[in-house]
Amino acid sequence: CKFRSLRTSDFQSVIIRLEEKGLSKSSCEKVMQLFGQLSEWAVREGIIQTNHAKFCTITAAQKSEGRIFSPEAIRAIKASKSPAADIVLILLATGCRGNELFTVPVSNCADRYFIGGSKTDAGKNRVVPVAADGLDAYRRLLAAANGKKRLIDGYKGNKTYSNFAKREFKELMNEIGLEGYTPYDCRHTFTTQAIRA
Repeated sequence: CKFRSLRTSDFQSVIIRLEEKGLSKSSCEKVMQLFGQLSEWAVREGIIQTNHAKFCTITAAQKSEGRIFSPEAIRAIKASKSPAADIVLILLATGCRGNELFTVPVSNCADRYFIGGSKTDAGKNRVVPVAADGLDAYRRLLAAANGKKRLIDGYKGNKTYSNFAKREFKELMNEIGLEGYTPYDCRHTFTTQAIRA
């Protein structure tokens, strides 16, 4: 099809097929985002006059809900001697994505915040404050990274996010008796606490 001939029903039919295949809400949202970006580009280029993708809807349910760390679990993380505990505390205290934390340059770090992000151009320059619960862990990591390129270079474990998630994070969760948690659950916990506050 030529892009100018696509209408809402065309975009919607793709979403419906994905939902019928069992894709989650977030997967369908990513496809919708792509449709929206392509349509916005086509409007700017004069190919179309209306972004028809913005009228689509998603009915798929989110397959997995994020888990929230309980206050007891957070206390257990604080009490752990594992170096991974500091990383988890920073993730819990900032709400940032793990892969973002693992790429923050030391030059973007201050005493109580860092500048980082990855999802959008604006997000790359956002100030990420570190809440009180993770401030000591953040300062330890920052002090250890003195003279190095990235904040994570002060960490003694895996310096790539995927390896950290597969190894040290899982080991820490086993140590404190939690199963099925992922580093992204730190973000869910931060968001939940922020909403409650």
